[in-house]
Amino acid sequence: MTLTPGGLRRPSPCCRRTGWGSLGGPAHARENRRSAATGTVRQRRVLRKDRGRNTRGTTVSWRALGTSLAAGVIVVSSALCVGVPTAQAKNGDTHITGQGINQTLDCNESALIIVGTGNTINAVGTCWGISVQGSSNIVIADNVINDITVYGFDQTVLFHSGDPLLWDRGRELGMTNRIDRVPA
Repeated sequence: MTLTPGGLRRPSPCCRRTGWGSLGGPAHARENRRSAATGTVRQRRVLRKDRGRNTRGTTVSWRALGTSLAAGVIVVSSALCVGVPTAQAKNGDTHITGQGINQTLDCNESALIIVGTGNTINAVGTCWGISVQGSSNIVIADNVINDITVYGFDQTVLFHSGDPLLWDRGRELGMTNRIDRVPA
């Protein structure tokens, strides 16, 4: 580093980019006299100079948060105003829990939930949905509106009409189940 007539430092001609002498002499030692934790004198000067620019980062973060929150409120309120179609089962869902039960029942447009082993259920009328859990259950339904969900293994669910969503959770885990539409 060389001093100018006004007392300012200027990089020496041998290395203008770094501002250090060719061997990193005394100017290099003075510039780097701080530890790595506190930074060098030069780094602190640069940070002081850029302090105004760096403070905008937190404002931008709050602005982004506020924008996304406002967008979420708009989406939810528009969904409430437009009206989301309600598709729910009736109260009085039928639950069958046990082993070896043979039963015929009326679904009455509600959900049919079977939990157990070796049950044979004949569901007449319209079922909102059917959920079967366990093993070796057989369910025969006239009509299913919403969905048929099967957990476990060796389950058989047959239905005559309707266009339900078929979800075989047992097959996802490598177990074999049968869900089919059969003629009336």
